[in-house]
Formats: sequence, structure tokens, C-alpha cells
Amino acid sequence: MATLALIEDDALIRTSTEMLLQASGHRAIAAENGNELAEKIAAWGIQPDALLCDFHLGQQTALEAVPEALREIKGRVPVYVITGDASPAVKSKIQANGWYRLCKPLTPYELLFTVSQIERSATPRAAS
Repeated sequence: MATLALIEDDALIRTSTEMLLQASGHRAIAAENGNELAEKIAAWGIQPDALLCDFHLGQQTALEAVPEALREIKGRVPVYVITGDASPAVKSKIQANGWYRLCKPLTPYELLFTVSQIERSATPRAAS
């Protein structure tokens, strides 16, 4: 069972992704933006194995939201940025941060396959 953090500004996508992850036996914590996720992580004492984040989040992008969330995550966790933007500029910005890019449209199967890979490589994380 992996513990996953999700940043997604679209409420329907956020809720359905959270439900998919939970129905598949994983723990999920989801928020609309990086600050909200950081607050939930701190309040709930959850330390995720990975962070999933949509690239375009209303007025900000993953480039701003992810660092906000990471301030409450102890240690290093892999970051997966989900985007339909195939431009070289976006791809290079994601790679420059050492993050992974998942391309939209992302099927539930593809998401769960990625999560299975995260789970395989995750080291157990203690709650703070």
C-alpha cells in the first residue's frame, strides 16, 4: 500500500483520482493547491511515498505548488507531474526539477501502474 499526495485544482478529477487510489488499496491525501496539501500533511501527520500534481492549476503551475507541498514532506519523494502540455519548455522545466512527467490523457490503468512502480521502490515512511 502506497501513500500518495495529490494536487489537482479540478474538484471532479481530484475526487475521482482520490477514490480510485483508495479503492485500489492505497492511502491518498488530495488538495486543490500546494498550500492546502501542506496544511493537510501537517495536520494529519501523513508522510506520502510520492506526490502527484497536475501541471496547470488555475493561477499557478506545479512549479509553484510542488515546493509549497514539499515543505511538509520529510525526506525526498518522487514527484510526478501530470500534463497534457507537450511543449519542450514544460518538459524541460519538469526535468530540471528532477521530477517525472506523466502525459494526459492518463488512464486509470496507467495511473495505477505508475503507483505500483512507486510502491515497489518506496521505503517505509513513518508518520511524524
